[in-house]
Amino acid sequence: MYWNKENVITSKLNTKPNYKKAKVLMEKKDVILKFDSYTKREKIYNKKGIWTNTEPLIYNNKENE
Repeated sequence: MYWNKENVITSKLNTKPNYKKAKVLMEKKDVILKFDSYTKREKIYNKKGIWTNTEPLIYNNKENE
């Protein structure tokens, strides 16, 4: 999914319960998985530029104040 830096379109199965009729409606929905969706973690790349790991972003580091 992340190798070519392209979004991926896939299917997701959603369920909607109807308690009055004791039924469950199942519907298939297309979703887009974005390659750059990581907003809370920093990507770590190796020497070849390949994404290999992540680490959390630190916005307020009180130890350094």
